[in-house]
Amino acid sequence: MKSPAPFDASIYECGPATEAVRRLLSDYAAIDWFVPPTIDDARARALMHRHHTLGRACAPDLFAAHLEVEHAHGGVRDLFAWCERVRKHAPRGWDWKYGVLKPLTRRHSEARGWRLPTEGPLVGAPSTPGRLFTVIPTLTESIPIWNVPLPRVGIRSATEQGAEDEALHFYKGYCDIDLFEALEWQLAEPECPLSENPFVPLLELYATAHYPFHLSADRVVLFRFDAPL
Repeated sequence: MKSPAPFDASIYECGPATEAVRRLLSDYAAIDWFVPPTIDDARARALMHRHHTLGRACAPDLFAAHLEVEHAHGGVRDLFAWCERVRKHAPRGWDWKYGVLKPLTRRHSEARGWRLPTEGPLVGAPSTPGRLFTVIPTLTESIPIWNVPLPRVGIRSATEQGAEDEALHFYKGYCDIDLFEALEWQLAEPECPLSENPFVPLLELYATAHYPFHLSADRVVLFRFDAPL
């Protein structure tokens, strides 16, 4: 599933991080989602271990000393089953995205004195093209949110979809979070090569159609589709 809508990353200006941000955005917008893989299992495992190694180098307390990478395959029903498993049967008190990856990004940004901007166009108001953020004003503060209108992939709308389609939306939404974490990493550390950004291997897994499911801190399954949806 690949969006037919064009996406122009060249409109984004982010100072010294501009080139890396544009590369991340354009590569992500070009992903063909939920298709058979374009690399073999061994290369996919290498990407997963690369992500883990980079993350552990920055936050060893968040990443296990050893990571077991397994593989699974099938169709959309099987992906749905994996989504249900990680949503409903994850180890108690553990969450890969919000317990590991988001704290990893937060620590990195704090260590470099970088914060999401609290000034910019208001949500719902006409915004300047190329602005990465809009803000939600509250009584006490302005809350920044990402303003990246990524093209939607060809998943059926919420009014048409069944549980399996909802799983695709759920999974794609979590992948989008990884893009934003990768962008924040570059904004906080513009001189960081993309090869040293711990979120880039995850984006490369999505681009090559291997979809990780973390079952615990030291065990991950890479799912791949047997045929196009």
